[in-house]
Amino acid sequence: MKFAEGVMEILEAFDLTGSYRDAAELVGCSHSTVARYVAARAAGRLRGRPVRRAQVLDAYLEKTSIGARAHCV
Repeated sequence: MKFAEGVMEILEAFDLTGSYRDAAELVGCSHSTVARYVAARAAGRLRGRPVRRAQVLDAYLEKTSIGARAHCV
């Protein structure tokens, strides 16, 4: 995923040209990247932050934070 400035640049280039390939050429990325961000904008899926995904350590972090709180009290 690109940073917000890069995404805005891609979307502005698309709005200016109306073409995935022309916008991609202007900003220096793939036309499929432009298409993905345009589709995400149309669907309302653009966010300021990436969505947090589950990690293998999540179960252990919960146990250690509970244990740490028990020792602090």
